[in-house]
Amino acid sequence: VVKATAADALGADFETLTAAKAKEYGFKGGVIVKKIKEKGAIDSQTRMRDGFIILKANGKEVQNMNDLADAIIRANGRVELSGFYPGYDGAYDYQIDLR
Repeated sequence: VVKATAADALGADFETLTAAKAKEYGFKGGVIVKKIKEKGAIDSQTRMRDGFIILKANGKEVQNMNDLADAIIRANGRVELSGFYPGYDGAYDYQIDLR
C-alpha cells in the first residue's frame, strides 16, 4: 500500500536505498527513483530523471518508502522533492502539484 501511494501519486517506481548505498553516499537513508512513468506527475511537471535519490520531501528527511508516502499524504496538493543524482555535483529540488 505504501509503495502504491507514492507510485500512483507521483507516477514513478521507487525503492528504498540499501543501507550500504546510503552509507556510500554519506546519508542515513533515501529513496531512489527507479522508473519514471510516461505522463505521470513527475514526467509531466519536472525534468527529473531515473536514478534521482530523494533525501527530503517538503523539507522533511526521507529515509525510506514510508517517509515518502507519509510526506505525500500530508502534502496538501503540492510536494517538493529534494535530493541528488549519483555522480553529479549539487542538490536538486522538484516541485510537483498533486491536484
